[in-house]
Formats: sequence, structure tokens, C-alpha cells
Amino acid sequence: MRVLSGFALFCLTLLMLVVPVNQEGNVKAAGIATTATARLVVFENFMRPTCGNSQRAGPVLDQLATEYAAQPVVILEYDVDNAPSDRYNRWWIAHGYSGVVSLPMAMVGSGRLFADGAVWRDFAGAYRQMINDELSRPPQAALSGAAERIGDQLRFTVSVTNLSNVTLSWDNAATVHVLVYEERQIALTGRYVRAAPVRTLQQPLAPGASTTVVLETEPLTGVQWDALRFVALIDYRPGGTSGAYEQLQAATLPLARLASEPTEVTAFVDTSATGDPPVQLKIFAPPGETWAADEQSGWLAVSPSSGVNGDSLIITIQLTSLSNGWQQGVITLTTDASPPRSLTIPIRVFFGEVSHVYLPLLNRS
Repeated sequence: MRVLSGFALFCLTLLMLVVPVNQEGNVKAAGIATTATARLVVFENFMRPTCGNSQRAGPVLDQLATEYAAQPVVILEYDVDNAPSDRYNRWWIAHGYSGVVSLPMAMVGSGRLFADGAVWRDFAGAYRQMINDELSRPPQAALSGAAERIGDQLRFTVSVTNLSNVTLSWDNAATVHVLVYEERQIALTGRYVRAAPVRTLQQPLAPGASTTVVLETEPLTGVQWDALRFVALIDYRPGGTSGAYEQLQAATLPLARLASEPTEVTAFVDTSATGDPPVQLKIFAPPGETWAADEQSGWLAVSPSSGVNGDSLIITIQLTSLSNGWQQGVITLTTDASPPRSLTIPIRVFFGEVSHVYLPLLNRS
């Protein structure tokens, strides 16, 4: 059993009054005003797989994940006995460290709204109330960025723009988090948090200003890498050194990649062809990076020579430079990242007597 500052967590099937409840639905608010504009809601639930209350709440979380699938809502599960301390402590700070607490412990907005097992009679209703309330709030920051795998670790580059009227700084504990979760059944739900690197802002971020933060995980073991998903968020403490935290905004992060669609091209060109056959590829690059294209075959041309994520690359086969039979070439893409990323796109062309002037034979994606 995990104990924090003398408070023990109990798994109870009967109601225990552990969180002061409001008159609308058994959910405690930390006292921050709400207005009406959508944001990305991060609903976090600290659970124990052997706890009856947690076991009952698990299917409810999966139900809500389906219910809110078309809305900006992410629903996450933590193992309460191994939860990242910064996220776990957000709940306790909002709670105020008073009374007996029963599992599961849920929060949105980094603790702006929170509940525990006292809502066991209607998990769905209480959790839905929390999510809807958080959805109604306008975002107070803008986030973007990408994730990158480096061996068994993950590195995140997160750009933050302060849209609030408050200067974010060390003084109000302004902090960027990335929640790394697996989207598959691990314990009680289909979204299980594996890591949560955190970085407190080192320099003041004035209203309207932007900054970039780099975070890394410890080496990850026992994970299914293609099932990992990433959510970045920024929160701060309006009361400075006291009171609950408030989440300003969150954003999902893509896995950084340099890729083309299709991934390779094979074509037939008849000797009677009179025009140079073009092939169009779509290039995917990490946000903020510019790619450059190069070829050394002598019978291919590329346009444009550079671009950004989502741009098209036109490859032209130059007929006058082809020899009879098969020829192979490559297009090499390189980004301006440090260190740079690179990608090789194989191009195979047959030049001879064929039934069609130009026929893409194989476009793998």
C-alpha cells in the first residue's frame, strides 16, 4: 500500500466520505473559474488492479473513451503504486491531504476537478461531469511538437506558446509534462501510462511568448513500441506556492519520422515514349524540419529540391538518359535536424518494349 505524508489509500466497496462533494454530483472543484471553449481534456485515473472499486471503474473508463472518441478527450490509467510522482502529487495537492482516501483517484485539469472512490455509485456520471466541465474551458496555451525514439528511450520536443494573461515561471511552478501511454489492454483499461517526463520552465514565459522544451524518458522495457501514444501538457499553480494546479492546455504528439508515400517506385517505360514520365510522392517530415532531395543516378530529376511536412516531390524519369533494360536509382532525403535524418527511396525503371508508355508497377506504402 502506498502512503504519502501519512495518508493511506484504501480500496473500499462501501462509500467513505473522503472528498468534499458539491451539490451537483460528488465532484470537488479546486475553485478555478470556467468559461466555454473546447480544449484537449486529459482525464487521469490512479487505480490498483487488485482493488474492487478500480475493477468496477475500469470498464467505465473504456466506455467513456468510446463515448468521447470523436472529441478532444484522452482517458488514462495509472498504477497508483507506481505512478509518476509529479502527476500523482497533483491529485493530492488539489485534495488538500485531508481525510481517508479510497481508490480510484481521478482528476482532470491537473487536479482542477478531482474525485476518488466516494463516487463509486455512479462512476460514469461523476467522470462524465468532470470531462464535460473541462471541455467547456478555453485553452490558455498552445502546444506542438514531436516524439522521437532513441534506442530504448524517447525524446520529446515541445513548443509552448503562453495564451494566458499570466507570466509562467518557476515562481508559479509552470511545468511541461509528456504522458507516454500504451493503447492496449495492460491492466484495467486500454490506455496505460508507462512514463511521464517533466520539465519546469527555467525562464519566465510572458503572455504571448513562446519557448521550446526538450524532455526524455528513462529507458523503457516491456513496452509494445507501436502501441505507444504521447500527450504533452502544461500546467501551473495559480496560487504560486499553494493551492491546486491548473492545466493550461494539452496536445497529442506525433512520432517524428521522415517518410515517403509510396515508399518505393517501379515503372515500365516504352522506347516509343515521347514525354518524360513523372511520379509524385508525398513526403512526411517532423514538424519544424525542412527536407532536401538529392539524386545521383543521372536519369532522374526531382522538383522541388526541398520542402516541409506534407509537401509533394515530383520525380521525373529522363528518357534520353535511359539505357535499355532495368536501371536502378535512389532519391535521398535529408532534413536540417541536428543530427540530420535521412531516407532513401528506391527507384526501379525498365526501358524497352512494353504494352504501355508508362505503368507504375509497384508503389509500396
